[in-house]
Amino acid sequence: MVLWVNLHGGFIAGFMLLAVYITGNLLKVIFVSPVGIIHGALNPSNKTGESLNLSSSSQAIEHSNGVKEDRPEELARIKIFLLIFILCLLAALINPQGYKILLFPFELTANKFIMDNVNEWLSPNFHTDLRYEYMLLLMILMFGISKLKLNAIEVLLVILFTHMSLFSARYIPLYAIILSPIIARRIDHLIKDVSDRKLVKRFLSIADRATVTDSQTKGYLWSLLAVATLIVALFIGKIEYTFDAKKLPVDAVQFMKKEKITGNMFNNDEFGDYIIYAAWPEYKVFFDGRSDMYGVARMKEYIKVARIEQGWDEVLKKYSINWIIYNANSTLSQLLLEKDDWKLIYADKVANIFVRNAPENQSLIIKYQDIKVVKVEEKDDKED
Repeated sequence: MVLWVNLHGGFIAGFMLLAVYITGNLLKVIFVSPVGIIHGALNPSNKTGESLNLSSSSQAIEHSNGVKEDRPEELARIKIFLLIFILCLLAALINPQGYKILLFPFELTANKFIMDNVNEWLSPNFHTDLRYEYMLLLMILMFGISKLKLNAIEVLLVILFTHMSLFSARYIPLYAIILSPIIARRIDHLIKDVSDRKLVKRFLSIADRATVTDSQTKGYLWSLLAVATLIVALFIGKIEYTFDAKKLPVDAVQFMKKEKITGNMFNNDEFGDYIIYAAWPEYKVFFDGRSDMYGVARMKEYIKVARIEQGWDEVLKKYSINWIIYNANSTLSQLLLEKDDWKLIYADKVANIFVRNAPENQSLIIKYQDIKVVKVEEKDDKED
């Protein structure tokens, strides 16, 4: 937790999971009551006027004894989870902000401006990536046809993380991680129900053989073998880690470092992450993908320039912006091309670099006066 709270704001998910397991076990203790079960079985009559069923009562008492036996285990789990929760809470306080870091996730999600203007905080767009939609439909289908009921913890997990993923697209990976085992249990139960079918028997036979093969390995053989293969592949050059120059300003950053462009920069927020990686501390970005870290005031100024809202040029003057690196096909780039006080000195299919038309930049302006915009082909999204 110490590392988590100092590295990412998502640390709150750890507390949420602990709270779910504490609450789920508590609900089991409260609502799975032996007294209630016995009372229902010993009820001398029901709505239809049927008499006491001694067989049912004896089964209920037997079941209630089972519940009593389970209760100490559930109470023990609650104590363990509470202890872990308290320890994590104390560990979370080991950060530069102290207790304030615990309030940060709630203050962030309560900020309507950030929620409405940062892409990753917006609700999912079902017109783009359909994998999330398919998983939602699969979840609904499996819960509808499976005879295996959800327990209290599963119900809480499903409600919480489905809500979070629908509220914000950034929670979709968490939803997939948490819900996959729950859905898989229903699929497994369904397969067992139809295990007498020929096709299912063949599938289960293949699975059993794989299980036998896996059980014959000793210790962590497969994991060690995978790690060893990866290390060998890295050393012989079969695996190479690079940034995608078709999406990130890899070449543009090399250019700005080579030409040693000076002064304050204005940049695209997505470019900012890579620029920090490749050029910090020589170059400091105006904004990057960690929008919530900059505060609402700076974010509003960034959006004003990016969207060319009224007063955008005043923001550039306020921060003495001397050069701009921005998307090649953006509206901002198109506008700067038309303005005499900004000159293009670099262009590729990903990024354009402009410098202010000022005396200190004349050497660069003259050197690259013949630079032309690189045409970016737009994808045709029309249906055939």
